[in-house]
Parts: sequence; structure tokens; C-alpha cells
Amino acid sequence: MQSSFSKRLLASLALVSFASADYYIDDQHLTSLLYSENPAGAKWRPFHEGGESLYIRFANGTMMTVDTSHCFNYTYNYATCTISDNCQVQIPFTGSGITIYVLQAGPQGINASITIDGGAPKNNVLPAPPSPHFYAPNVTLFSVQGITTGNHTATMTVQNWDNIFSGMMFDYAVINQTIVATTTSSVASSTAVSTASRATVTSTATPSPSKSTTNVGAMVGVALGALAGLIALLLVIFYLCRRRREPQRLSILDLDADIRIEPFSADSLYYQWPERRSDVTEHPTTESLMTGTVSTHAPFRSESSGLSGEIGVTHINTTQIVDSTVTSAKQAGSYKTPSGPSEISHPTLTDDQADFVNNLYTNNVPAPAIARVIERTMAGERQPSVDGFDSLHPPSYYYAQ
Repeated sequence: MQSSFSKRLLASLALVSFASADYYIDDQHLTSLLYSENPAGAKWRPFHEGGESLYIRFANGTMMTVDTSHCFNYTYNYATCTISDNCQVQIPFTGSGITIYVLQAGPQGINASITIDGGAPKNNVLPAPPSPHFYAPNVTLFSVQGITTGNHTATMTVQNWDNIFSGMMFDYAVINQTIVATTTSSVASSTAVSTASRATVTSTATPSPSKSTTNVGAMVGVALGALAGLIALLLVIFYLCRRRREPQRLSILDLDADIRIEPFSADSLYYQWPERRSDVTEHPTTESLMTGTVSTHAPFRSESSGLSGEIGVTHINTTQIVDSTVTSAKQAGSYKTPSGPSEISHPTLTDDQADFVNNLYTNNVPAPAIARVIERTMAGERQPSVDGFDSLHPPSYYYAQ
């Protein structure tokens, strides 16, 4: 999972780096640009939409209004300069390349040169835009790429065009921030208006830039941050909704469920006698079972003084236990009565058996069922003897209605 997250993070960083490869410098960005000329020569003049308009006079006396609607940020800087005017614009930038775009309008072409960090100048000449419109926006004048990534300064100087002035209309520059380790500088130029036979100029090969100076890298970073925040918010909402819908799980005792009681094996008592508790001495007798003497103390554990032979039962005040089998057998004399208490081995409940009976009571098992469990347990506790006492049938119980 961590590897997948790392891959996504690297992909996002790569996207941001790629998206931030270019940024724009407008002609009105005076904090970056430096315009200069000879004091006695032609001057750079800024124009923008809604402000002062530039008019160009043709030889036949007609006037042309220069349209700024196709310019970057609707602005441009204009200078009708010759080489003696020394009209220059310095463009500091950080990156590995620069492309300069101009607006062409009127019957004049453009001749200019460019240097990078004071190096050798490179010249380029653009012919006048064709008739009848004499208008071409977003024309590439210079494109210098492949220089070592870092801080640089491009200086563009206006030259003579056809032995007269050049109609320079600087629009904007695009800076390439692609990382370049070694210098492979190249200077390219292109002309949007190829020949005079072209009837109209409606579009150029260079796409129009945005109408605002935008740092694409910053926009992508903000977008990624907003997307991450939105995903986190959706995860929190999903978790809360799922937690609210999840039913609460409570442990509920079903009182109506059938209780399965495994039969007690009396054979284990003949061979394995668990250790008796010293504080429990129960001696239930046949007489107590016949008379139905039942105490009402809790919990359901054998607690007796060893004399009365009572069996402790909780909340069974109305239970009547009658041993008809023992009564009839006693009247008929079909069994031998032991000579004394010392000859009778009184069965008692072990700790495990008493806990089991107590659990039956806790789970609301009916009293007759509890009595039958005690009966079978007590019957199994009797050990075989030679006097015939173990031949007695265990007493049967019923619940008095």
C-alpha cells in the first residue's frame, strides 16, 4: 500500500512539474521588463483595450485602427524605431528557453535582434502583413530553447526594416522551465504571414494564449490540494454514515429457547470421586424427599448442617415432592432399612454439579426439570452395596399443580 501511495505521489509531482513547464510575461509586466531607448529618439508606448487607440496611416491617406482584442491581456507596447534609436526591451527569466510574440499591423515589417546573457546577437526579419487587412496577432519573432536551466536575461533590440523604421509591437513572452543540464541553445524564428498573395489573415499556427497572466504550476498545485481535501471529506462522511447505519449488537438471553441438558453419566462416579468441599456436607434422606421439605435459600448450592438432610432450592415455595415408590416400598417391606446413619453413604453434589444446577436456575429452567436433574444426580451418587440398598428404584417426583 505504501508503494502504491509513493507511485501516486511521484505521478502527481511529475504532473505538477510538467504543468509548470511554461509561464507568461506580459508586455505590461514592468516589474520584470525594462524598456529603453535614446532620449532623443522614438519612445515605447503602451496600449490597452479601452484606452488610447493607435492609428496607422497608409500611403493613400486611409487610417487603420489597431485592434487589441487578440493580444495577450488586451495590451501591447509599440515603438517605431530605427537602429539609431536603440529601442530595447530586457526580459529577465528563469528557465531553459524563451519565445517572444509580437503583433503585426500596418504596412511595415519588423527587424530585430536578440541576445541571451549578453551573448552573440541573432537577427530575424518579419515582412509586413498582407493586404487587405494588414493585421496578424500572436506572431513568433524569436524562440530560444535548450539553454541551461537557470536565471537568464534576454535583450531584444529593434533594427531597421527595409531601410526605414520597424513597426515593433511587443505583446508577450513565454518562458520554458523544462530542466536542461547542458546548453544546447538554438534560435528559431517563424513568420505567420508568408507571402503577399495571402488574401486574409484569420489565424496563425501559434495558439492564442490565455487572457490573464497565469502560473499554471500554482493552479495545478491548488487543484490537487483541493481534490485531496475533498476526498478526505468524502471518506469522513462515508465513515460516519456507515457507523450510524450499523446496528448495535447486544447479547440477549432468549428465555424461550430450548435448553439442552446432557444426560449425567453415573458410571464416572464409581471410578472417579472428585474432591469434596470441606464446607459442604449434604445428607439428603429419603424421609426428607418423602415429606417434601424444601428450603428457600439461594443460590442453588447444597448448604446443610448435615443433620436435617434438606436440599437448598431457590424460590420453589409451592413445590411438593412425593415419593410414592418409596412409600409403597416401605409399607410392603420390600427393602432393608439400614441400622443407623453410619451405615448409609449419603450422596452429595460436587462443586461442578452444584454449579450446573445453579446455572439451570439462573436460566429459568422449570422447577420439575431441576428436580429431575437432582434426582438423577443423587441416584448416580449411590455406590453399590451388598445389603441391597442400591436396588431401590430412585424416587420419582412430580410438580404439584
